Amino acid sequence: MVYPLLFPYGDQSWGIDIPLENSPQALLTLANQSRNPRVRVTEMQYYGYRLSIREDFNPFLNAGRLTQQYIVDAYIKTEANRLNYIRQNQPKLRVEKYSGLMDHLLNEANEAGLSPGKIYILPSVFHLKLEALIDDICKKHIFGFLKAIVYVIEFQKRGLPHAHILLIFKESCKPKNEELIDKIVSAEIPDIEITPRLHAIVTKHMIHRPCGALNPNSSCMTNDKCSKDFLKEFQIKTIANNNGYPKYKRRNTGQSIILNGKKIDNGWVVPFNPCLALKYNCHINVEVCASVKSVKYLFKYVYKGHDCANVVIQEQGTLNHNEIKNFINSRYVSAPEAAWRLNGFEMHYQSHTIHRLPVHLPEEQSVFFNPNDINTAVQRASNHDTQMTVWFKLNQQKHEAKTILYSDIPLHYVVDSENCTWKLCQRGAEKVIGRMYSVNFTSDTERYCLRLLLLHVPGAVSFEDLRTVHGNVYPTFREAAKAKGLINDDEVWDNTVEDAVQFTIPKQLRGLFAYICVFASLQNMTDLFLKYEQYLIEDLVHKHKQHNDDCTICRNIALKEISNILVLHGKTCEDFGFPSTMPNTDLLWNTYDKEFQKHTSEEMEKTLNRQQKKKDKKKYCLQPKMTTFASVVFS
Repeated sequence: MVYPLLFPYGDQSWGIDIPLENSPQALLTLANQSRNPRVRVTEMQYYGYRLSIREDFNPFLNAGRLTQQYIVDAYIKTEANRLNYIRQNQPKLRVEKYSGLMDHLLNEANEAGLSPGKIYILPSVFHLKLEALIDDICKKHIFGFLKAIVYVIEFQKRGLPHAHILLIFKESCKPKNEELIDKIVSAEIPDIEITPRLHAIVTKHMIHRPCGALNPNSSCMTNDKCSKDFLKEFQIKTIANNNGYPKYKRRNTGQSIILNGKKIDNGWVVPFNPCLALKYNCHINVEVCASVKSVKYLFKYVYKGHDCANVVIQEQGTLNHNEIKNFINSRYVSAPEAAWRLNGFEMHYQSHTIHRLPVHLPEEQSVFFNPNDINTAVQRASNHDTQMTVWFKLNQQKHEAKTILYSDIPLHYVVDSENCTWKLCQRGAEKVIGRMYSVNFTSDTERYCLRLLLLHVPGAVSFEDLRTVHGNVYPTFREAAKAKGLINDDEVWDNTVEDAVQFTIPKQLRGLFAYICVFASLQNMTDLFLKYEQYLIEDLVHKHKQHNDDCTICRNIALKEISNILVLHGKTCEDFGFPSTMPNTDLLWNTYDKEFQKHTSEEMEKTLNRQQKKKDKKKYCLQPKMTTFASVVFS
């Protein structure tokens, strides 16, 4: 027995044979009852029962650290069983065409010079405060009326939960000028005489701990500089847009505190909202997005994921893609995260539904099948329409639908999955976004051109209709797209980069540019580079504080990255009109002070006890991140 203190009488823990006698009343009153109702207790239901707060004594909640260990073990077992089901049922989870996934894997393998290998598919107080905060923002509209919201939950190494929240307001409510920004965000220590409670909250929760010259060993220090750009300069008034982000008002008011023996003034204040700080009495960092340029970084930060340390051992010359291992390897699960997941609390939320639309060639739709019953799958597929073929039928039957593009159809119609038809939306259409799956041009040109036609041809009634231009039926979608002027010479690559700029981060954009150099036959790549240079070097500019219009450092670093990819394909920058040598390309790279890190490691090793030293046989490299209880960003 693992937990004798929690099971003093040797009671049975969860098992697969515990009957579910009483279903929750909320499930019994549902209009659409399940055809196969559950008759046994799930692991989440069992542990949720064990960890519930009751009037009588509950040993599972009063065992101190043992309680935390029990919660972690409970969640790990629950997750392991789910993953084990996926692992054991791989033969049953098959699909005839894995175009999107295989494109990704083949590209990843080619970049690394490998061959594709085996493939596997795949607490309470904080929750209450988060619900109250979202209610204040979305229902009480304390900042104005929202157009969209998205947030994700994260857990720090020490187990403390926090949320990253992105708010997008309606045009009339967006804080576009300095006056509106000052009403929402403050970056100054409150006057202790006027607002003593707010002063106490801000000095406790909203002060960036001393770093730089005051504390060179702070975790936020990178290359002798604070990664969060503290200490901030004093600012007499707010500047609405400074390279995509506002500079908040930080006057030299004389307000200061003593923290760890150091004098702290307004230059160390993390931007906050006084109303939220007073109500929730915790760290809530509030920022305003000043331009569209920074939106991509906000979404990337929102979905950046958890920290982990990875040690990879793989067969030489083989790329093994195992989503199960990728999910589970080196994850750190704390007791609060385990309790959060066992209670079924959501890890993310978004106000809009993304409706993914498949793009497939005739008779090449994806078909899920059981290898022991292929005939049934083939028969079912022959009689089953896809969302695209049903769209063709909708255009044949409904005249008003013929003016709507395939990517916009979810805004007006909803899919009836049982009957496989598009039905007119009754409500909620304003919260739906249609998105077609992306297609790789070089590996699947015909399907790429089909997707291109779907973006420009409304009301198509068949695949042949899509291949018809000015009365002429072309044999391929590529020829039809060319006749329609969608892939005339260099225009297709210009449109590709223009489209990628909207959702791709600069590093990915540089990789895309390099592959266009390799696989396309453009007359002048330098013109394409200059046209999109500001997007190709956007992240480098953000790191290079001395960047100006005459700076060449960021451009050279971008070209250096592009050159590294070109070399893998036997090309050089000179082949495309770029300089062969790029000076000053090492000025912005994040490098560690090896001597300092070695000294720090030796000092920390001295503090280990005997058991820790025995287990410390493998060394892992971690990149720590500063995290917060909540980050609210306005756009």
